[in-house]
Amino acid sequence: MYKALFLSLTMFALSCSGTKQAFDPQSSKKDYLSFGNGGGFSGQVKKYYLLRDGSLWVSAAGGNEKVGSLSKSVCSQFFKNFVTLGLDKMSLNEPGNRYYFLGQRIKNTDMTLKWGKEPLADKNVETLYNILMNSVKDLEVKK
Repeated sequence: MYKALFLSLTMFALSCSGTKQAFDPQSSKKDYLSFGNGGGFSGQVKKYYLLRDGSLWVSAAGGNEKVGSLSKSVCSQFFKNFVTLGLDKMSLNEPGNRYYFLGQRIKNTDMTLKWGKEPLADKNVETLYNILMNSVKDLEVKK
């Protein structure tokens, strides 16, 4: 009886130690870019997180799932573009029924740009958003 209990506990401990932790934006100290869309008839929100190491996560019903990884050089360019295009200094909070968002967390400071109500005057926001979404599509196709 004790052998069976010991064996069961050992197997449980081994199975738990082999699991990899998912990314949690609420508790993580890592920098990331966040982007996605929401609203519409269903009100559903789809949110992606791109970390500096290139890993790309999607927020799903049961938690966050890894979509895949981008090269570190491409990922680094996304982070640089966010600053170079001045998006880190911009203020934009004009969501519509269907809306889009793009943001960053750097050194535990969050900022998010939301749009959808009116066409954007500064197309840089939408351009970076579209390039990020195309990267997601490319990773999903490779699966």
